[in-house]
Amino acid sequence: MGRVASFFWPGRFSAFLLYFFLLGCSSYGLYSRSIAVNIAQPESCGEKLILVEGTKRGFIHLGGKTVNHPYTRVIPVLKKDPFSSLVLDFDLVQAEIYFFSSFCKVQHFSFQQSLGQGDIQKELAAEPNPNWSTTFALSIKPFLSKYILDATYQLNSVEKTILSNWLRVEENRETVPNF
Repeated sequence: MGRVASFFWPGRFSAFLLYFFLLGCSSYGLYSRSIAVNIAQPESCGEKLILVEGTKRGFIHLGGKTVNHPYTRVIPVLKKDPFSSLVLDFDLVQAEIYFFSSFCKVQHFSFQQSLGQGDIQKELAAEPNPNWSTTFALSIKPFLSKYILDATYQLNSVEKTILSNWLRVEENRETVPNF
């Protein structure tokens, strides 16, 4: 009884809880720390771009609820690299992850942080899009342009440059592969 009581001594037990929940949760699989994504794409698909849009947990509490703030990242992917691994921030609550690739349909999946989820493995297969120029002009370009123009998404200048260069290359692309 004395050994159990000494373990639950307030200082030692609090230090254990702090270590376990703040530092050790990802190694025990209690929350997701990374998403490993394997993207299989045909050779006809071109340059890839990953967009992560979500919300991060904030430190401000109003009316008993935590105020979350937006989180957006743009990640370029090498053309020859079929495997991409995303490492999430500790305080990411939810995310929408989009995979854009030239001449292929947009791939998308949602992620919601939950206790006991562990790391995520996701397999995606890019499908050729025979109407790429129309899809790009009517949906992809307006969707991605808002991230460059709107300050709400808080992209840094490097990410804005990557995104605008990708859009410019895709807009000026004239050759469409045969599907």
